[in-house]
Amino acid sequence: SLLSVVSNLAYVFLFLMFWNILLQRVAEVPGWSLGEMAIYLAFAEFFHAVVGGIGDYAIKAYVYIISGRFDTILTRPADPRMMLIVLGTNLSNLIRSIPSVVVLLIVVVRLGVHINAFGIFMGLLASTVAAIALILVYFTGSFISFWIGSTKFVEEIAQSLESLTKYPLTILGNTLR
Repeated sequence: SLLSVVSNLAYVFLFLMFWNILLQRVAEVPGWSLGEMAIYLAFAEFFHAVVGGIGDYAIKAYVYIISGRFDTILTRPADPRMMLIVLGTNLSNLIRSIPSVVVLLIVVVRLGVHINAFGIFMGLLASTVAAIALILVYFTGSFISFWIGSTKFVEEIAQSLESLTKYPLTILGNTLR
């Protein structure tokens, strides 16, 4: 919806404003510049778009089982995994991140940060692999909750893993990052 796009853009603006003020006040933040923060946030937005766009089925898989929708999916002449992915795809989550990523790319270009195609490819690949890993954690937790009841601990672990993408936490050097 329009409100979610506006809230994403507001988050991007406040994130960049915070880091701009911090970088002006602090002598140095080793390994980070405003342009690198913008690149980081662009990949984080992409990560959240993938998790929100194709990960809904993983979070709600137990609902499909309990409600009997999974049995219906199994009786159709199609691959059940693909049916779950198609039923769980939320295009609005994918689309609402596009303006934020475009704004961040404009900021990166305006700041004169050198980005190359290989770096973008590797960032998209790393974000996609991380999103798939988180989706698998959600999926596993969903099936565990079907067998043993409530699994709030799995949900909390998954939400903690997802919240790590909101902050630039790194112990790696510039070459590895």
